[in-house]
Amino acid sequence: MLANLAALTLSHGFAAPERRFSVNNALLTKERGSLEERSIVAIRVLKEAIRIFGSCLKVPITKALLQSVKQAHSEYALFLENERKQALLEEEERKRIEQAREPRKSCTESQERFT
Repeated sequence: MLANLAALTLSHGFAAPERRFSVNNALLTKERGSLEERSIVAIRVLKEAIRIFGSCLKVPITKALLQSVKQAHSEYALFLENERKQALLEEEERKRIEQAREPRKSCTESQERFT
């Protein structure tokens, strides 16, 4: 009986990693299933900071924090702009390929229209 219980318990050495897996599983809902590792880490850091301060309202707003937020916003705006430009380039390329695939009218067909 004791051997069975011992097999079902985790040593203290496994408790922290198991807790992290549990937190990660709670983060990865159906809507968030495709989050990148970087996003998961960011969410975990945020949750840990809030846990340390006791509430999101108790997190001190420092100059360094404000600078980090501004930097992150700038990088995100640049990312969105690059995404928009890439989408426009892809659309132009798609249109160019479609036009190239259209059968070209022969010179005689074009001349027939004008006669």
